[in-house]
Amino acid sequence: MVNNVFNKALIVFFILFHISVLADARPVTYNIAMDYNSVTNQFENIRATGSPTIQVTTSGYWAIEIRTQKDGVTGLNSREAGGGNQQIALQRTYTDFNFNLSHRVESGLTIPIRGFLNTSEVYYGFDSWFPTAINNNCKAIQSNIRMLRIQAVNGSGCNGKTFDYNVIDLNERISNSLMFYGFDLFDEIRTKLSQPNYKAGDYIGSVTYTGDSVFSRVGGKMSESYTFNFVITKKKQLTGFNFPNGTVTNFTVGKYGSQYVGTSHLLFNVDGVFNASDKLRFTFSSANSRRGRFNLKHSTDDKFIPYNIELVDLKVGRPILFATQNETKLISNSSENILNGKFNFNFSISSNDIVTGDYSDRLTIMVALDI
Repeated sequence: MVNNVFNKALIVFFILFHISVLADARPVTYNIAMDYNSVTNQFENIRATGSPTIQVTTSGYWAIEIRTQKDGVTGLNSREAGGGNQQIALQRTYTDFNFNLSHRVESGLTIPIRGFLNTSEVYYGFDSWFPTAINNNCKAIQSNIRMLRIQAVNGSGCNGKTFDYNVIDLNERISNSLMFYGFDLFDEIRTKLSQPNYKAGDYIGSVTYTGDSVFSRVGGKMSESYTFNFVITKKKQLTGFNFPNGTVTNFTVGKYGSQYVGTSHLLFNVDGVFNASDKLRFTFSSANSRRGRFNLKHSTDDKFIPYNIELVDLKVGRPILFATQNETKLISNSSENILNGKFNFNFSISSNDIVTGDYSDRLTIMVALDI
């Protein structure tokens, strides 16, 4: 009976003794968003979250460059960061990675992205080392009593590790480090999004990089994990509003019984970056408006002829009527990136209400993309 009690006590003690473990690096997620302007062929309105130290640039050597600290181990001591004990090193198992961006709605529209970790660095206090560095195709693997560094060239397949170092203070916390990434090495995003068949909207994609960690010589593990979520938005915008035959149109007028009937038209094109499902907002303003109507005004007399406007999408052929001053209507577009249309102008007025002569109006037409 005594032996059984002793064995139970021993088992309980054994379990409690092993619940204390070293901390690992924290997984980190970064969210990067930016707009692509197809007129300037540039990125703009860059936003990034996930770390107070993250810096995203689009004007460097690579199309997108991201610099962070080693946020997964910032604030940890050497044993917590390295996942073990004894000396620590900086270790790289792989450098290059690939992923795709896909249109949020049209999943068949994809952009292949190539990225790599250019440089990783950790600054810490060391006093001695084991000369155990490994360099497989890396540009440089450097270390001293203050710093560990690995540098790579994209596509090189760099992997390796620095010397293993004894730390001076086991309680020192990591506070100074660097991870420098290059993304979209072949400028695929701007190349693809500049093409008209790549629709406006969001292109999304994610990649997780786990190839570079602070590593303990005894019991160490590659525990750092950095996830990048991208949203690249091809902006919807208008780039042109033009009239192939000019902006002056003359009415053809005929008399039918006691009525004068006049008709005219103008062809127009609206160019831009938008999808067939998007809507355009049209507003018309007459310089001679009276009682909320569009009007032609006599050149010398205070006489007016009210007229109406019809907007026609030439691909659809269905007219949309505008009859009042500053009236605004949304027009469903039928094509990608262009609206080929026609404005029809018409009036019908009793011969008793007008005098002979010249009538004219200055019409202001405003168009906007409804986004």
